[in-house]
Amino acid sequence: GSLDKAKTILEKAISLAPGDPLIHDHLGDVHRGLGNNSKAIESYTNALKFFQDEKKKQLMRQKIESIHEKTENNSS
Repeated sequence: GSLDKAKTILEKAISLAPGDPLIHDHLGDVHRGLGNNSKAIESYTNALKFFQDEKKKQLMRQKIESIHEKTENNSS
């Protein structure tokens, strides 16, 4: 329920396991929920670097693209 609390917990988790793509993915989701799209893209990009599975990499690309599309549509 509390995105701010989740953000704090996930940021601590990243400091303990910086190469865990799932943590970066979840942190991206939290940033997105908080409306911080640039931080969400940063987290998804980090997750993309660490995921080995191509399907999960594609999901990160889709999340990033979705933010870009939403940003473009809002600026029109």
